[in-house]
Amino acid sequence: MKSLHTSLKVAEREELISRYRSEVDAALVLGAFEMALSSFSNLSIHLGTHISSIHPPPATLPTFYRKMLDFFCRKFQETLQRMDIPRTKPASNWLEDGIGRLGDRCPWDEETLRAFCCQYKALNSIKLPYPFCLETLADTDAAKRARLSIPMRLILEPLEKRFLFNFYGTQLTNKPEKPEWYFTEVLTWITINDQWLTWMQDEQLKDVEFSSTLRVEFMQGLISFVVDKISYDLGLLSSPPKPRCAVRLQGEEAVQELIDTGTKNQLLTSPPAFFGHLADEMLAFESRLDGLYYHPNALRPADLFTHRIDVLQHWLFLESEAAHNKVKELLAKPYAWNMDNKVPQCVGDFVALVYAISRRGAQLQHNAAKPRAYFFKIQLDLIFTFLEALTRLLPWNSSSTSRGTRDLAGDELVGWTSIVNAMHAMVETMQDWTNDQYFVELWEDQESRSLLSCSWDPWIEDEMETRNEAASGWKTISQRLNSALEETAPPREAKLIADSRIQCPGVFSKMSELYRQKIDQCLQKVSQSVFAHLQKLAQDYLSDGQHWSQVSGGEGSRESGSPASPFPPSGLSGQATELFVQLSHNLFATSKYLHSRLFVRLWRPTLQQLNQFLYKNLILRNRFTQAGANQLKYDLEHCLHALLVPYSTLLPIDDLLAECLDACRLLTLPPGSLCLLKQALRGEDLTASVLGPLVELGIRRLTPEDALDVISRYISPSGAF
Repeated sequence: MKSLHTSLKVAEREELISRYRSEVDAALVLGAFEMALSSFSNLSIHLGTHISSIHPPPATLPTFYRKMLDFFCRKFQETLQRMDIPRTKPASNWLEDGIGRLGDRCPWDEETLRAFCCQYKALNSIKLPYPFCLETLADTDAAKRARLSIPMRLILEPLEKRFLFNFYGTQLTNKPEKPEWYFTEVLTWITINDQWLTWMQDEQLKDVEFSSTLRVEFMQGLISFVVDKISYDLGLLSSPPKPRCAVRLQGEEAVQELIDTGTKNQLLTSPPAFFGHLADEMLAFESRLDGLYYHPNALRPADLFTHRIDVLQHWLFLESEAAHNKVKELLAKPYAWNMDNKVPQCVGDFVALVYAISRRGAQLQHNAAKPRAYFFKIQLDLIFTFLEALTRLLPWNSSSTSRGTRDLAGDELVGWTSIVNAMHAMVETMQDWTNDQYFVELWEDQESRSLLSCSWDPWIEDEMETRNEAASGWKTISQRLNSALEETAPPREAKLIADSRIQCPGVFSKMSELYRQKIDQCLQKVSQSVFAHLQKLAQDYLSDGQHWSQVSGGEGSRESGSPASPFPPSGLSGQATELFVQLSHNLFATSKYLHSRLFVRLWRPTLQQLNQFLYKNLILRNRFTQAGANQLKYDLEHCLHALLVPYSTLLPIDDLLAECLDACRLLTLPPGSLCLLKQALRGEDLTASVLGPLVELGIRRLTPEDALDVISRYISPSGAF
């Protein structure tokens, strides 16, 4: 029963095929061309169903059908010739004033338009069965290029012939080093044909079902020419591509021909300069396509660069190698360390280089998560390499430097300040980039974020380029960055302070933190060196106990019992001169060359250390007469404090010197007031009644216990203390 049912179905289809074949012949004899097209469409549907049910399928289509299809294709080509489409030269803008009336503004009469629409609809409805339909091939670039309707192939055929003639063989226009020639040619064809394609699609073919819009299908066909040309110039095709727009009905032979001209997966043979120029032109072409509203999922030249691992790997390697060579060049330029607003010139050049790499990835907007992530890894690798180069240039890391960082006024000042300024400028740049749409998209896209956090990617590691280790460093940047962060991690207490700072969120978070840690290390090293030098200069000033316990010439002798008010100090203590001069010089020099934020980060802890050092080693270890206390107040409040006043907009001077200034205020109180305060502080009830006088006296930092310690260092003229 099943075989009988199948036989009946076959007989029914053969009868329908015979019927529609007769209708086509009769309509052509009667001159009813539109009726013939309608019958031919029905014939194509039933013939396709019939062939699909036959196993194995026939090698060729029936002779009568091939002749009919060839006839209707020729008729459509004749119509295209009468309409002068597709255009290769710009025509008058006959649609610019609207399309309400065709009149003289439309170059075609109604009969021609009607013929075009009828023929297009009939040919567009033909779906050739396998093996005559190339749509059933694997999802490769060749298959995508072949997925054009029959009428669109006929429209594109003259343009394909022109393209193959101009850009292959021995023609002068066939220069692989000039890809802009064929990119421009294709863009010109798209532009000058866009008007009539859009009008036909919106006004004349509204009832036609398109797999893609008429203009997009036209653009996709032209772009397939470009993809073939790029593949051939890069050595990815074994031979020049065959014409693909002709309607061929040789069955398996047509399929085999496309397979034979497929990719060879051989190594790229183009020189780096040519490949780089080709990539630039390809990205510019992609940008123009977006401006023409080309469908994002349609065939694009960028697919060849992003979906083929060998091409992508080669592209990434060349971009990375060129960028690393450029970094070496810009650091070696004679003007690299010229300061512009306290930022070295090389930083601006480097930022421009890294940003240019980001524009590569930003222009790959369609199904390009992996390439975008890889281009960003190249950026991270460049920024990491730049930090390593800056670190090696620091004076204390240079083998030729033996003086350390003590001489802040010499060449080393310009050296280390310019380097730390460069690091700080990179941190600020990364903070600005965090708000860039491209980097925000990288961070928010889950696939891209996982690729950036992954330390090893098997997809890209399958094809390793080992010619240049530095150029392949982007592949290991995740591991190197994590290792560097672990090595430079601050102690737990310092890390808590660092964590409280505003972090740089997003894709630059780790790199920005690494730069911050390197800056902190540099400033800490300089601060320690400066403070050690100041300590050395202060030794004589601290240890001269007689200087602080002296009785001034204006003060009455203790034996006579007639004390007199001491004369005010006549000037800075002689043994403090060198200390304060060196401190003043260091402050001025660093404020001149160092970025203001880095100046604060350097001198805030340094001055805090100096304050504690003077408080503990000068004030708490010496005894002070009234004259000595006055001299101390003059040194610290009138000289040291005044020395820091020019930097009060950056540094909280009163807070940084709070203990020393509080001690000076206490030691210079009148003896009677000092005695009463001491008695109050020795009481058991340390409440507001005791703290109030301290606040009234302007004591900012010292506790009652600390105040007692300071008062105990005072030598009373009457011996009351």
